[in-house]
Amino acid sequence: MPGASNTVRHPVVVEALAVLESHRRRSRFDARLLARSTAAPRARPTRGEKADLERVLESLQQWLALENQIEVQMGRLLALLSELRAWDTLGFAGVGHYGEERLSLSRSSARARAQLARRLHHRRAVAHAYSTGKIGSEAASTIDRILRTADERKNPRAGPMDRAGGLAAELTWVERACESTVKRIRDECRILRERSLADASPHRAPMPLEDVHWHAALLRRPGRSLERVAAYGHRMLGDVLRGPERPTPDVCIELNLPVDEGRAFVEALESLRVHLCDEAAREVQRSRSPAEEARLRPSQRIARELRRRRWSVPAWVAMLAMLEDYVCTWDTKHARRADAEYSRDGWRCMAPGCTSRYPLERHHVVYRSRGGSDESDNLVVLCRFHHQMGEHGGLAQVRGRAPLDLVWRLGHVDLARWYRNERTVTGATNGAARRRTNRRDDLQGCFLDDHNE
Repeated sequence: MPGASNTVRHPVVVEALAVLESHRRRSRFDARLLARSTAAPRARPTRGEKADLERVLESLQQWLALENQIEVQMGRLLALLSELRAWDTLGFAGVGHYGEERLSLSRSSARARAQLARRLHHRRAVAHAYSTGKIGSEAASTIDRILRTADERKNPRAGPMDRAGGLAAELTWVERACESTVKRIRDECRILRERSLADASPHRAPMPLEDVHWHAALLRRPGRSLERVAAYGHRMLGDVLRGPERPTPDVCIELNLPVDEGRAFVEALESLRVHLCDEAAREVQRSRSPAEEARLRPSQRIARELRRRRWSVPAWVAMLAMLEDYVCTWDTKHARRADAEYSRDGWRCMAPGCTSRYPLERHHVVYRSRGGSDESDNLVVLCRFHHQMGEHGGLAQVRGRAPLDLVWRLGHVDLARWYRNERTVTGATNGAARRRTNRRDDLQGCFLDDHNE
């Protein structure tokens, strides 16, 4: 088209086109490589075939890096379309609708990519690490959630933290994410958010946790869930009692569930809400002693107070009642000796990166057939896959003393990665520590100039 070469393109579009061109060149190279590598296999590969195998593995890593770049650029383009308010012009209800109809993405996935791109606009260090493949989308989103909580507590009306403090915090968290599993980053996010709820005073940006503090927070002793739900319930009750004389607004919770399960959940929630309304309407005229009132669950007391004010009981009260029923049924305070290691490890598989909670099994680090004891420091909780197919199937190995001195090998010995406390073990090679230092120096070099401007 005449004059098309002089068209000024948005920087996001230019970068996305460069990624597509890299994809085209990569496709031609791999087509030639696969044509040589798909011959009938021999019992012993030749030296040339081994070289081709190494190139295939290298190409696979490059494809994964390119896939990450495509995901980054897709999020930026979706965010750009949202900023331009292009959905009405294109005939779509929003970014989720467009992603589902045109990109074969789920609505939640399309919205999440666009939202992450918008939020990382002011997180230069995190955005750089994400766009270059040093961290994934989940790690980037979790780091933003951690720092955003600190931003809101410092000044609810302000955007990101001041650039000096914000940049230092970003670099620290990016360094932690580069050496840790997503599981560890999520754990630290949860722990820090719980601490922020307990301490409402503003303070500086939260820093990554030490291993001992991280593992101590995993403890799930019997009755703890009961105590936590009761504490949250009494906090909500206090807000209702101290609140103004106007209806308490409902809240919106978005859950990604299959249609049948989602419908069943909504029906159960509504049924419980109606039950609370009817029960509160009967009890509102009845006078109770302070002791009897204290024995009621927070959800029941909240429903009674709302009905006393002639207000409807919102769905969040039914959600609280559902949580109370669950923990009262399953979180008993009677501990068994066999549960000690499960409680210590948070009732979760301790293999690096694994978040499975069922089925769980106890594993002897030093096998009993080799003289291993039943002491706590020789026992670790694993899911059935990592226990039977991992440790006993040769796909994984764990050595050391539980809980903090265990070293894990994941994968075959020749291709394995090593972990301790959900962090990669880099002491085997002296260059690893230098690479981590250089990685942080590179990030600082990228953004200190931008900050000084």
